[in-house]
Amino acid sequence: MAFTMQRLNTRVAAGRTIPARAGRRLAVRVNAVGQKLEYLWFDGQEGTESKGMMFNEMRSKTKCMMKPIESLNPADFPDWSYDGSSTGQAKGNNSDCIIKPVRVVPDPIRGAPHLMIMCEVLSPDGEPHPTNTRAQLAALINDKVEAEAPLFGFE
Repeated sequence: MAFTMQRLNTRVAAGRTIPARAGRRLAVRVNAVGQKLEYLWFDGQEGTESKGMMFNEMRSKTKCMMKPIESLNPADFPDWSYDGSSTGQAKGNNSDCIIKPVRVVPDPIRGAPHLMIMCEVLSPDGEPHPTNTRAQLAALINDKVEAEAPLFGFE
């Protein structure tokens, strides 16, 4: 791409002269092929009277990646944080909570290459958050329990 000395308002591209204004429009590139990672986790307000129901609320955040991650290994995805005061999981003065990927699946709504990432909630120090029932269950599982081949699901 070169600018002509005689006409500063034009440029030469592929052997033809294009007005600079049109050239700028042609140079705009929108990357619509990026990847969306939908991080999902449960908030900490299950069973509270203020909420008026006894079920967990699923929360989510979307991270847009310019370069897709093709792996389904949770270790290949970055941890992320959110404001835990808005979900009842932290006080306002120290409200950061960490969401750590534990399961990655293809996004059934958006399709490929987008992914859904199930996460567990950690405190800022990296320890499982008190509302992290997944960590509580993992602490109970041992070889004897695994030998039973239990199945888990949402009700």
